[in-house]
This record gives sequence, structure tokens and C-alpha cells, in this order.
Amino acid sequence: ALLTRTGKIPIDTLAISTRAITVSEYGRGLEFSEESKLLSKFDPEDMIQNRLKVQMSLVIDTVIFTAFKACQIRYAPQSEIGGTFTTDAGSTSAVASNNVRVAHVKIIRDYLDETIHAPTYENDTYMCLSSVKGLRGIKDDPEWMGWRLYIQPEQAFYKGEVGQIEDIRFVKTNHGNALDSTVGTGNALGEMLFFGQEPVVMCEVQTPELRAAIASDFGRQRAVAWYGILAFGETWNTSNDGEARIIYCTSS
Repeated sequence: ALLTRTGKIPIDTLAISTRAITVSEYGRGLEFSEESKLLSKFDPEDMIQNRLKVQMSLVIDTVIFTAFKACQIRYAPQSEIGGTFTTDAGSTSAVASNNVRVAHVKIIRDYLDETIHAPTYENDTYMCLSSVKGLRGIKDDPEWMGWRLYIQPEQAFYKGEVGQIEDIRFVKTNHGNALDSTVGTGNALGEMLFFGQEPVVMCEVQTPELRAAIASDFGRQRAVAWYGILAFGETWNTSNDGEARIIYCTSS
């Protein structure tokens, strides 16, 4: 980048690569009769729609986490202060024998910053999505000096965010299909996902939505369902320096 007085600025050639992400259809529904609607004190369609929204949210969560967990870099804690990284095409060869502690967070943070040079997620911080058990391992560590205290409620940007350490913000999930709390030797480990900027992309053909079926049997049979066409995929599905964004803390 050093220029001479009479020389021109060097111009590089832009190189663009692509990768395929295959979308899939998702949906579930529920039938009910006109009789149940007429005889019920409460409209069953309202209750059905509310439950279908919850189900849709959990299913999409599972699909998103599946994309995150397909990442190439895995970490298995194997003592209270260390563990093993694997980068072999999305599989974990190491068995975790310990839960995550602050010492492991330091190792993972430095790997994100120094080994793969992952850009931070936001405001010079990385993110961690953690199972309840994984977070418990950190909370019980004497080195964890205290939770991040938000001066104003609106500063808690994400539902479930519980604190920050080593430039990593922690968000808890209790969704069992998302992150497992029973992996490793003696179910010692609660899974976690650490990531920086642009970890996963969304491909959406049809936004998930509730749909009412055309009533059948002269209006006696009715149904409501949710439906969508979408997919999620890791933005950079490699373990390469400068490309990888995600570290999956798990066990073989």
C-alpha cells in the first residue's frame, strides 16, 4: 500500500464466490369442527392460532440452530482449564469431560480473535448462545465476578441476555432441540455457540404465516396451519482464517 510520488495506486481484482443453500417447505396444522366452535365458551380458533405461533417459532429456532451447529470448528472442554479444537468438516472427534468455565471462554475468545480473526458481532463484542447447563458452569465459576448490570432496561438488547465476560455477551436458551444439556462424559457439558459477525444467512421464499383452510363438509370441518418456505445456512462454511465465524462447544 506504500505509494511513490509518481506511481499509481495498485488495483486488485474483485473475486466473488457463491454457495448453494437449498430451501425447504415447513408447516403444521390442526383441525377442529364447527360444532366445537359453536359450543365452546372460548373461540378454539384463537387458542389454536396462538399455539401454532409458538410451534412455528420453536421449529424455526431448531432450523436456525441446525445451521449454526453445522459449523466446521468445534471445541470440547476436557479439563477445568483446557480442551480440544477440531476443524474436520463439521464433526467432533473429542469427548468433553467438563462443563464450560471461564478459562474455556478465554480460550474460545482468543481463538475467535487471533486464530480465525472473526469480526466482532456488535460493539466490539462477540456473542454466545448457551444452554441452561452450559451457562450454569460459568455462573458457578469463582472467576465469574458478577453479572453485567444494565443501567437502562433498553440496553438489554436480546431476550435472555444475562451478562458479559471476555468481550462475549451471553444469551440463554432453554430450547432442548436447539442446544443439548446432556453431552460429554457423564452428561457433563451443556452446549454453547460462540460467534462473530454474519454467522448465518437466511434464504426466504415464503415468509412463515398462519393460513386458514377452506371449510369442508359444508363448513362443518375447519383447519388452521402455519406454512413457510425457507432455509438457513452458515455464511462461510469453512474453518479458514478470515472466513469462519462460529465455534460450537460440544462433544463427540
